[in-house]
Amino acid sequence: MVNSKHKIVVGFSGGVDSLVTCLLLKKSGYEVYAVTLIFNNSYISPVFQEHVKKAAELLNINHEFFDVRSSFNKVLDYFKRGYLSGKTPNPCVFCNQYVKWPKLFEYEERVGASKVATGHYAQKKALNGNLFFTKGIDSEKDQSFFLWSLKPEQVEQIELPLGKMYKAEVKEIAQKNGFTTFSRQKESTGPCFTGKNYRHTLKAMLKETEMPGKGNFLSEEGEVLGRHDGYLFYTISQRKGMGLSFKEKKFVKKLIPESNHVVLAHAGRLWSREFYLKNWTIHYPPALENCEVEIKIRYRSQKAKGVLRKDEDRLRVELSAPEWAVTPGQTAAVYIDEYLVGGGYIDEVKN
Repeated sequence: MVNSKHKIVVGFSGGVDSLVTCLLLKKSGYEVYAVTLIFNNSYISPVFQEHVKKAAELLNINHEFFDVRSSFNKVLDYFKRGYLSGKTPNPCVFCNQYVKWPKLFEYEERVGASKVATGHYAQKKALNGNLFFTKGIDSEKDQSFFLWSLKPEQVEQIELPLGKMYKAEVKEIAQKNGFTTFSRQKESTGPCFTGKNYRHTLKAMLKETEMPGKGNFLSEEGEVLGRHDGYLFYTISQRKGMGLSFKEKKFVKKLIPESNHVVLAHAGRLWSREFYLKNWTIHYPPALENCEVEIKIRYRSQKAKGVLRKDEDRLRVELSAPEWAVTPGQTAAVYIDEYLVGGGYIDEVKN
């Protein structure tokens, strides 16, 4: 049991995960300060705000909205610049690194709290005297992938009560404590500002001079296979939605912004054993000393074995076996055994 005077900040969306996080921390003796970060205008809708306020009132905890829209503009800019450069950005990881966690730590300092908590499904374990994130028990919900930018000293300040729980247990706790309605809410997926189709959001963000117009689908040999609506509306490994028909399935292999071309190839041409990370961070130096690590190239993918090598300001990833559709612009998380030790942004892929 912790001292009841210990304050803890909880990132609070009003969903079942953040709700149960607050409930568990309050029962363990913390004084909970729930904060709802307002990332964009959808967070100021009366329906959303009333829902969040009601949840906080039922929990009988401190609660405040914190407007971070001006900071979130950098996420929107990153999102747009990524697609314009022919890459596929990961705005959720970028937001975690540059907006969400910095603002939670800022709020922690403002209210004089000693810890920050969220409803992420991940755990913490010590390795050689430092704390690192590890995957959550519920492999279907493990969210350690999004946390690679946090330093060990920051990890020490973070509590993740749901890391040792399965989603079904979390919902059961909510129901047993009178929050059945909240436990039945539909979960949000994908970036908070795009909806199901990023293309609609992207089109609305682009200036007329930034619209690429129609271009050509090309084979790897340069043969014109058809016309498309603009390179930035396609992503690596995409097969559907191109308005083309082939005897053999073809996938997007490469985007060429300079000429507004989209290169298509059969599935076998999208395997890679080597790629580069930029803006990378490794919190455990032995990971760079020619030891075997595990790399996760997307949230839902399995980890792949490989080694890391410094290459000027980038990090070269050499995989033990090929991975399919490694995508520039996306992020990769690096693990040693169960420990999350770093990550970076995929910059260049060698097919």
